[in-house]
Amino acid sequence: MITSVFNSTAIRKLSNGVSKTNVRNQGINLAQSNAGMHYFKQGHDAIIRKDWDSAIQYIKRALSVNSRNSEYLLVLSQVYYNKGVSEFAKGNWDSAINSYEKSIKINPNDPECLFNLGLAYYQKGNAEFTKRNWNNAIYYYKASHDLNPTDQYVLHNLSAAYHNNGNTIESEKYMKMYKAIIN
Repeated sequence: MITSVFNSTAIRKLSNGVSKTNVRNQGINLAQSNAGMHYFKQGHDAIIRKDWDSAIQYIKRALSVNSRNSEYLLVLSQVYYNKGVSEFAKGNWDSAINSYEKSIKINPNDPECLFNLGLAYYQKGNAEFTKRNWNNAIYYYKASHDLNPTDQYVLHNLSAAYHNNGNTIESEKYMKMYKAIIN
C-alpha cells in the first residue's frame, strides 16, 4: 500500500493558508513519485540480472505511475536495445527486431540501435534469402548512416546489403566510401 507523504514545503504552505486539497495533491504526487521510483529500482535490479523482460515490466509500471519522467523512458529504450542484443546473440532475429523497433520508437535517433536493427534484418535476410529483409536492412543502415556518416561498419554493411539485394552500383558506392574511411 502506498501512503501519502507530505514534504515540509507542503506543510509550510498549509500553514500559510494554501488549501488542504493542494497539499493532498502534492502528497499524492510525491507518493506516485515514490511508487515510480520503487518500480524503477526493481527494474534496475532486473537489468543487473540481465532479466530484460522483468526490467521492461517494472519500468513500464514506473512509467504508468509517473509518465512524465523522461529518464524512465530512456532507460526503457536502452533495456529494449539490450534485449535486442541478447536475442540477436541467440540468433532470434524476429525477437531482436521487435526489441530494436521498440527501442527506436522511444529513441528514434539512436544510430547504434538503427545499425543493429539493420543488422538483424540483414541476418534474417541471409537466413530466409528474402529481398524484403535486405531492403529493411538497407533502410535502417541508411538511417544510421544519416546520423553517423563516417561509421565504417555502417558503410561496409550497406555495401553488403545492396550487394545481396542485387544492386551492384549502390554496393560499389558504399564500398568506396568505406575504403576511403579505413585508408
